[in-house]
Amino acid sequence: MSIIAVAPLTFGQLSLWRSIQGLSSEKLSVANLHRSWALPGAHSVADLETALSLLAERHESLRTKFRRSGPRGIEQEVWASGLIRLEPLEVGGEAEQKAAEVAAGLASQPFDLASDFLWRAVALCQDGKPHHLCLSVHHMAADRVSLGLLHDDLCSLLAGRPFEAAAATPRAVAETQQSKAWAARRATAVEHWRRTLKAAPPPLPPAGPRAAMFSGTLRSAPALHAANALADRLDISLHSVLLAVLCETLAEQTGEERLLIGLMAGNRNDPASRTLVASQNQLVPYLAEVDGKSDFDTFARQVYWKTLLAYRHGSFDVDDVEPLAQKYGRYGNGDGFDYIFNFDQSPAMPAAGGYTSHESEIQVRSDGRDLGYPLYFQTGRSNDLLCCQLSLRKEMDGLSNEGEAQFLQETRVFLDKFRRSLMERGNA
Repeated sequence: MSIIAVAPLTFGQLSLWRSIQGLSSEKLSVANLHRSWALPGAHSVADLETALSLLAERHESLRTKFRRSGPRGIEQEVWASGLIRLEPLEVGGEAEQKAAEVAAGLASQPFDLASDFLWRAVALCQDGKPHHLCLSVHHMAADRVSLGLLHDDLCSLLAGRPFEAAAATPRAVAETQQSKAWAARRATAVEHWRRTLKAAPPPLPPAGPRAAMFSGTLRSAPALHAANALADRLDISLHSVLLAVLCETLAEQTGEERLLIGLMAGNRNDPASRTLVASQNQLVPYLAEVDGKSDFDTFARQVYWKTLLAYRHGSFDVDDVEPLAQKYGRYGNGDGFDYIFNFDQSPAMPAAGGYTSHESEIQVRSDGRDLGYPLYFQTGRSNDLLCCQLSLRKEMDGLSNEGEAQFLQETRVFLDKFRRSLMERGNA
């Protein structure tokens, strides 16, 4: 295999790189995503290898490395396609559980961005026939939407279905984003940051070296029904309903009327980006003003229109934004934000245990992935459930076991207040 192109990064890739470039090599696994896919039909390992080879030929990010060079200090290095070889793993017993364990194990291994293609795969087999593909992909190569695209394309390749058109490439998207045609769009994104941060409250004091993570999950079919009823009645998106209720819950908990929220923007509005396998996500600022004077319906509609405007500026050059953001104690990659909202149509959730869909379930834990924010709230629908994940980063210096119990209770109370407010609004 040989190098066929060297190009700048997309805005999404560059933003992600700015957030991880200071991490040691052993900590880079924090940016790994993983999946275990049940394979459709009956195929041989050779069939799967052929399909994966074609998948990497279609999507350049699966054959891209990142070199420390160029005016930004990093460039993407695209290699020619080649044959993919798998080492099958023969397993028995609980296939789903074993696949999840293998995928998580792959994700625990960091990639070397300069020397590795940023994905690993293992085929789980019974009697030599693959039944699951376990996959770990670095976030520079793919985001969560990209993983869905890869899964769909792999199924098409295994079924022998042709593609209507070639997939978009990160280097082509990067060229467009940095072109003269995008100059006005880049400038208005910077202006959005300036206006929003100027009006925002100062950031919370950062947690110290003894910060600990607390996390909670909420699953609820009744809450999803209430949220959909609200969205239909107000003629706004489900996303806006959930964010409006979150802002009211935050305002009640913190006593603050102005809340700077980092919105996770997927940035897949342009036709060329819809088939792009790469990191597209960026955080864009949104200032929520919860004054308690407006009724909920009015506030939720304001959230809808204001977030539409914010998401229009979700694709931006992080290096253009950075000097401005630092004046306000923030950073263009999202560091310094107190609250993050991520709406995911199909959120990945921990195992639900004995959960039944007629109930609402809240689980809390004194652990979680440290994403660097005081509060990270991810929500979306999974089948017929509203699924929410809350992560809180709390300073533990000087606190005893009672302090840990207090934060666990705080996590549970927050999720329950969010659920109850949603139910009350939706059933009114």
